[in-house]
Amino acid sequence: MVNRPLNKILHVLPTFCKGGGEKLVHDLCNHQVQSIAVVDILCVYKNTYQGQFLTDTLNPLVKINYIISKEQDKSLGNSFLEILSKIFLYLKIVLWFFGNKKRIYEYDIVHVHMTYGAFFGTLVYLFRPRTSKLKVIETNHTDSSSIRGMLKVFFSINRKFRDGIIFELKKDDYTEHVRKGDRPRSTFIPIGTSYVAPMNELNIVPKHQDIFVIGQVGRIHFYDRRTDLYIKLIKELNLLTNINFIFHVYGDGPDRANFEKMVESYDLSDRFRFFGYTDDIGSAFKSVDLYVTINVGENCGVAGLQAIWSKVPTVAIQVDETYTSNGLKDNIPNAVDLKALASYMNSLMLEKQNLQVLQKRQFEYISQNHSIENYCSKTEVFYKRLFELKV
Repeated sequence: MVNRPLNKILHVLPTFCKGGGEKLVHDLCNHQVQSIAVVDILCVYKNTYQGQFLTDTLNPLVKINYIISKEQDKSLGNSFLEILSKIFLYLKIVLWFFGNKKRIYEYDIVHVHMTYGAFFGTLVYLFRPRTSKLKVIETNHTDSSSIRGMLKVFFSINRKFRDGIIFELKKDDYTEHVRKGDRPRSTFIPIGTSYVAPMNELNIVPKHQDIFVIGQVGRIHFYDRRTDLYIKLIKELNLLTNINFIFHVYGDGPDRANFEKMVESYDLSDRFRFFGYTDDIGSAFKSVDLYVTINVGENCGVAGLQAIWSKVPTVAIQVDETYTSNGLKDNIPNAVDLKALASYMNSLMLEKQNLQVLQKRQFEYISQNHSIENYCSKTEVFYKRLFELKV
């Protein structure tokens, strides 16, 4: 093995806005810039509505560039006109790539994330000069349970044009990749994050002693994020419990209007309170007694882990029907059966001591397994192994 520094890394992603994958890129860049000479970010477009917080807290040594100058305040959906807009973005990516090829191949690593990043990484891989030592790495921010149809085909095809794959959500996906002997080298690195302090104490919604507050933070999207399941869960809990409770929804997204209509159709308007998009998720966590997230196997996304770092006991709706491990006895208690999860939540609401026991157990678990320091250091170790450098 040799020992030389990795000097230049480029992270490529659709946009730099509020989201779990984007937050991981943000934290990874802030960590890497302390040991690597040049760490840059390339985004396809700029999100003016949900991206300022990540930009403001990014190390100023990390430069952000954009493929298109047009700004937009939301992710594109699946209407005919929006699909045409997506195709236009892919064409712009191709044109930008060929206009900047020389500049791209000056990097040691191009680390790609999510859809547009995956497409960009394939271009970099296919047109890489024979003399180039550049490595193309992809972090798989999703998993086989939550992506379906053409999107799953898209990622499967693009994954072949990589030097390395990082799995971070479902370890079974990594195990299956290794079992098949698929060519790109791979590793499993559990998601890492950290405590999020409230930005403004005035944003903390006061708790009332006679109302138990349940909460959720994230993008409202039925197909992608399965946020309709929160409503179905609250319907089951409402039928079961005698405790006065309310569900706080922090977030926005393409299905916000559909979410509110579904709440009305289930006659649950008095159980929900909508706060919209917020950068101050630290205050959101301080406003709730119990957090509900989505689990994929044993793991959840960044927001769920941040809630636990903020010492909020957390349970999860399980979307992976093949996961049959510890369920409600997991470190993040979870269930596919919403009635069973609602019953478990009711038992926590009835016995506050059980909430405290769960919170302490969860905090100890993520401190050992899901710190951002651990996530970043393991990522750099994987980089070096691809280059056969000393670790």
